[in-house]
Amino acid sequence: MPIYRAVSRMQNNSGVAADQVENTFYFLTAAPAGDTQFSEVVTSWNNFWNNTQSTAKSVGNFIANTMSRDVGAHFLDFYEMPATAGVVGPPVSFKTWSLPAVEPGGSPLPQELAIAVSYHADYTGFVERGPGGTRPRARRRGRFFVGPSVVTALEETGTVAVGAQTVTPEVMQTLVDASSEFATAMAAGNTPWQVFSKTDWAAHTVVSGWVDDNWDVQRRRGPAASSRITW
Repeated sequence: MPIYRAVSRMQNNSGVAADQVENTFYFLTAAPAGDTQFSEVVTSWNNFWNNTQSTAKSVGNFIANTMSRDVGAHFLDFYEMPATAGVVGPPVSFKTWSLPAVEPGGSPLPQELAIAVSYHADYTGFVERGPGGTRPRARRRGRFFVGPSVVTALEETGTVAVGAQTVTPEVMQTLVDASSEFATAMAAGNTPWQVFSKTDWAAHTVVSGWVDDNWDVQRRRGPAASSRITW
């Protein structure tokens, strides 16, 4: 079965390519994918950001207004993975998607802050630590990072850990709902969401996942310094 890498590129209002926010996920198809499959996948990805969840919010409501709200401003590039380990060729297709309006009062947090959406394939028969320092289960785990986010993701429910602010339960639940919905939609479209192991060069179907309340820092997403003071 062909395996595809989908690279999401969220556009910053700056219009500068270096300010894009990228995330990657994988899926497979029974036969080489065409426009119909790519359109279904981008619909599922668009819904991840836009659909209202049990919290009465969408994931996109918690994305900072530094990211474009223009219709079709964001991209999803598709790459077919070679059957054996090697160089991945140029995109075979791309589609566009959009973000909903930011939540009222959602002033932006630093662009480096993100929330990890973690997911995994079936662990049956795979131990966490194997011979020779190997990590068999790690090859069946993946994650992507949602951000940049807004202050309401910190303050809306007042969730504050000792000495540190955490992700609110509302945001966590919204991401869990959206991730579960995304996995279900991808499976229904015969393009099941996958964990791809570069070590094994193999894909495994996502069965579950989680979101915790810790913030991650993605330094590569931060803007370049505008000034410097020396000593």
